[in-house]
Amino acid sequence: MQQFSLCFGKVKKDCLKFIKSQETKADKFKNKERMIKSFLIPLCFWISKKADKKRPYFVGLAGGQGTGKTTISSLIKIILTKYFKLKVFRISIDDFYKTRKERINLSNKIHPMLLTRGVPGTHDIEIMLDFFKKSKSKKFKKYNTKNKPEKGSRVARKDRRMMQTEWREESVEIVEKIKRHAKKRKATVIDIAIGWLLNNSAVTSLVAGPRTMEQWEAYVKALEYKFLPEDEALIEKFVPSGHPSSPGYNDPAYPIEGRYRIS
Repeated sequence: MQQFSLCFGKVKKDCLKFIKSQETKADKFKNKERMIKSFLIPLCFWISKKADKKRPYFVGLAGGQGTGKTTISSLIKIILTKYFKLKVFRISIDDFYKTRKERINLSNKIHPMLLTRGVPGTHDIEIMLDFFKKSKSKKFKKYNTKNKPEKGSRVARKDRRMMQTEWREESVEIVEKIKRHAKKRKATVIDIAIGWLLNNSAVTSLVAGPRTMEQWEAYVKALEYKFLPEDEALIEKFVPSGHPSSPGYNDPAYPIEGRYRIS
């Protein structure tokens, strides 16, 4: 019990902060501290004993829509990373839907309801199984232009915008360099990217397009990041203002109009 209390003291602030972010005026969480102490922390102690540093340990959480799977799994991740110092990756079944094109095809051939995500048959089971297989064997490939793209990715699907503007070797190499810089600052590429966008007086707001709740949470968290002049200088070094990452290249859909730095 003393270990549980010590753990609670370490994770309480972060857990309650996350819970608050999920609440609305009409829908408040009840018995928050009790849930963390009596359920989540004992569960995390059990998971930590089962975890093997040599290979990934999978924990599944099942439940109907709106039962709190995202909230519970997010809190478990906070506790396992904050107190137990474990590397945790949280995924959702929502990450494995078939593409809209595939669902349109199914809706025309089988049933109109198959156009809607969530209906049985709209998940890409092959990609899901491939993901877990690679996770178990730790055989993920580095996402670059030289390796064959991961199945199901935008590159593998030949996404028009991705292939037209983003999938260029020089851009991918720059991202890797920014990743290393972000790591030194105990930040993420998302922190740097959103900070860079907001450090432009010509930008009044951002229109984010997260595909998963985890991506959305990362976007919101990035707003807390303090973007420094050294970050601006790094991006300027790789991609000078008024120029794209590829010399002479211009995105036909979004012509460059300039940058007005705030700091």
